[in-house]
Amino acid sequence: MSILEKKTSLNVDIDIAIKGDALSAHNCLINHISLSAKTLPVYKRIDPDDPNEKLNIGDVCFIPIDPWLPKKSKKTVIRDLVFCRNNVVVVIRNTNDEDKEDYPDLGKIALFIDNKLKQLLKGN
Repeated sequence: MSILEKKTSLNVDIDIAIKGDALSAHNCLINHISLSAKTLPVYKRIDPDDPNEKLNIGDVCFIPIDPWLPKKSKKTVIRDLVFCRNNVVVVIRNTNDEDKEDYPDLGKIALFIDNKLKQLLKGN
């Protein structure tokens, strides 16, 4: 099963950085958000310990506060998502243009990556 649900025309950029420790990873995440906030909307923190939160991802996770509604889309889209799991920083961005009707679900992609990271951490 593909995490992109077999839609091959969907574009996503994923950057993964491995830092020396969790504190360095969290600092990298804060730096990314502070630099992105100059051109993108303000971010909100997603609480990974909240049982009511459907984006239960990473040790810490941020998404833009304002949802993005592309021109031809019928529903809002998460344009980017950034999270840390231990000492790993993951930045995921929708890179489709505004003329598409379908967009990848960044929450599903982030959850897939986070689950793989948790498996790797259990192995150590």
